[in-house]
Amino acid sequence: MIVNNNIEFVENFEGIVGYVDRLVNRPFEVKIFGWSQNPYTKSSEAIRVLVYREDGELLADSLPDGLSADVASHFNNPLLEHCRWQISIPKKSLLSGVDQELYVYVYLSDTNQAIRIPKTSDNLLTISKSLLEDNAYPVCYIDIVGGGCNASCFWCPSGGRKHSLTFTKYEDFISRVNYMLENRIINMDTTTIHLYNWSEPFLHRDFRRIVNFLNDSGYKYALSTNASSPVLFEENDSLSGLTELVFS
Repeated sequence: MIVNNNIEFVENFEGIVGYVDRLVNRPFEVKIFGWSQNPYTKSSEAIRVLVYREDGELLADSLPDGLSADVASHFNNPLLEHCRWQISIPKKSLLSGVDQELYVYVYLSDTNQAIRIPKTSDNLLTISKSLLEDNAYPVCYIDIVGGGCNASCFWCPSGGRKHSLTFTKYEDFISRVNYMLENRIINMDTTTIHLYNWSEPFLHRDFRRIVNFLNDSGYKYALSTNASSPVLFEENDSLSGLTELVFS
């Protein structure tokens, strides 16, 4: 932890101290991702990453420890192989009811400096009031087919199991989706519903009806299939909500 309060804050530094890459909204927290280095030693040793609220409240104090072969390769510097970091900020620690900005710094203990880390985009660290109120999960898995799969891939946990398949009733599926939406577990704009976990969704007898419901309601969804039992959709907008299709 930083115990010296006489820190010199540097807002505009000419050298490279890293970047804040992205911010991810999660239920009850936001996660900030990036990488950092000491601009004088060109390494990630003896530095810390500090996150401040716009009123000056320290929210996080963390060490870079994530693998970063991409950064090390880009700068041709093996000292940067562990310079990535990810920091979780509980939403309850942020200012309530207002839009706000987060400030991220790399702290150099030898010089007692906190140098602000630039962002990859202008509004990356802007936390809106609506984002604070959105605690929906970005991904929701609904296994509409239970009991395994119709394939027997030896490396797959479900492939080696021989159980009778079960199918989520169409009415139950709609009821569950509506319940999660009403209770803000999912969000129609930000949540992607994955119609699989360890099963083959195309085996479902009402697969077409389920997909039509998601399309008509405006949900985003994803599919994973072994392509053994394809269901054909002929209209151009039949899969309008599909965001991802995985063959495995």
